[in-house]
Amino acid sequence: MTRCWGPKIAWRNIQPSSCAWRKPPHVSDWILFSSDWHFENIEHAATWFDAASMSEVDRLKIGSTNAQKLFKLA
Repeated sequence: MTRCWGPKIAWRNIQPSSCAWRKPPHVSDWILFSSDWHFENIEHAATWFDAASMSEVDRLKIGSTNAQKLFKLA
């Protein structure tokens, strides 16, 4: 038995041959960047986000493509 990721389920024990098609999502696939403009200066939040220590691939996902996928904008 092995643990495998599947749609709409968390990790669960299944036969090894059935999980070859699916790998667990990367954490950055589940994060969206946002700022609460009533309490936060958006320019400060954007400056912080641009300087945060992360890969450019993760920055692009968190900053735009995850929201585009979620809201079906792209």
